[in-house]
Amino acid sequence: MPRRTSRVRAPQLRRRDGLVSEDGRLSFCLARRAAGLHVERENAPVQGGRSILSLRFDDARTFVDWLQEDDAKFAYPLLWSRVMKEGLELFARLRARDDVA
Repeated sequence: MPRRTSRVRAPQLRRRDGLVSEDGRLSFCLARRAAGLHVERENAPVQGGRSILSLRFDDARTFVDWLQEDDAKFAYPLLWSRVMKEGLELFARLRARDDVA
């Protein structure tokens, strides 16, 4: 009898309309989690392979420091500023939730 194994799947993140570059090559997905902020950065260049980077941030300072170093700041400044704004808003909601609890 074949042995069944269970696979633990990571929660799926949904792409939001506003977090994709104009040319569709770069997208960010942000999700608030109990452990902090989950960020997925997907880069799909015209030529070459697609890369997906998945990160979790415990605090807003670390998120801001990481995003400040991202090349998207110069290549896609509007997208970069929307990611920064939404990330900080999600951290504010996390902080507000923790203050209530």
